[in-house]
Amino acid sequence: MKRDLDLIREILLTLEAETPLEAIAGHTIQDLNAHLVLAIEAGLLVGATQPLAGLEDDWPLAIVQRLSWAGYDFLDAARSPNRWAQVRSQILKAGGQWTLDLVKELLQQELRSQLGL
Repeated sequence: MKRDLDLIREILLTLEAETPLEAIAGHTIQDLNAHLVLAIEAGLLVGATQPLAGLEDDWPLAIVQRLSWAGYDFLDAARSPNRWAQVRSQILKAGGQWTLDLVKELLQQELRSQLGL
């Protein structure tokens, strides 16, 4: 499985809206769970992971409590579809590789620019 930044953003938006994750179309429950685990590990969500007995090669089960402060900060910077599209375009032009810190920095730069700072 590959990390999907769009899916992580969509998960955060969905959780903030208190909408069931099943509303995110086009993704399996396994993909959703794996990205929840990644978001917990990245500090975007407050939660825990629980290994599944007998499934050592599988992803652990994600147990989400809520968005973290960092998750809200990321979401506030990534909420605007135009800002998100601009940052995605920059990442794709550079070959598509990204880190969460880089994406957050680019989002913050775009936000500062839009605010005239």
